[in-house]
Amino acid sequence: MNIRLIRRWLMVIPCVALMFSACSKSGGEPETMKSGVFDSASADVREKWQNAATSIAGRDYLGAATNLMMVFSKSQSFTLEQKDALQQAWVQLGNQAFKAGENGDQRAVQAVMQMNASRFGKTQGDR
Repeated sequence: MNIRLIRRWLMVIPCVALMFSACSKSGGEPETMKSGVFDSASADVREKWQNAATSIAGRDYLGAATNLMMVFSKSQSFTLEQKDALQQAWVQLGNQAFKAGENGDQRAVQAVMQMNASRFGKTQGDR
């Protein structure tokens, strides 16, 4: 085998590996969910928030949407920072689920439909 050919392959393989590793991280848990904004919340809210984060990281968008809807249902007693984090997580989840749905993930499509049908994550003008 030619030395030049071997050198080319040795340069191509790391590039391809880098591309695949970058693609695998495109889903993942939204940054807002990594903060400790819900550390002071009640145990059930904290649990649903953490479950939603775990679901998003595992690309279980339907599970994440369900958990976030449960968090939204308790949001009347949240701080402004908690409400903002919840809204950001909702939007990021919607964006990730929509993108996954476009790529053929049927559960992601279900998640987007469930999110659109819910009353959560919308301003009063959107309702």
